[in-house]
Amino acid sequence: MCAALYWIIDHLDRILALIAIGIAAYAIWDVRKLFKELERRDRTTEERVRLAVLRELMNHAFSFAAFFRAAQYIDFNPLDFDRDAAVTMFMGFHLQKLLAPNADVKELAALQKKTRDDTEEAAKGYAEMIIASKLGTLKEGFEFKKP
Repeated sequence: MCAALYWIIDHLDRILALIAIGIAAYAIWDVRKLFKELERRDRTTEERVRLAVLRELMNHAFSFAAFFRAAQYIDFNPLDFDRDAAVTMFMGFHLQKLLAPNADVKELAALQKKTRDDTEEAAKGYAEMIIASKLGTLKEGFEFKKP
């Protein structure tokens, strides 16, 4: 018994090295398995993202068509957005819903009002720039809305 114990103590460093090599080999095998799983997940994630983007693009295109179709039945206020601007604004509102899916009705209404006001302000700036550069004049009867 004593001889076996002396042999184990004398070769303990080699025994521990062999155990460490076994643990390292298992870790390498496990990491390799992990990377294969990550690679598979990356491939499926790419496909899911591609399909999600295409679905949203399709939804956007069909919504655009539906908004233009709805605009055919409406007489627009001549002092407000024309048909094209209104349809584009509706599409912007639709995209806002996609960007804020958890927003409630009040939050969306406030966001849409702010967007409409910002659009009106930007349009005023562009119109003033066009008028200042002598490319056109303000139409008779039109005024810019006050902020």
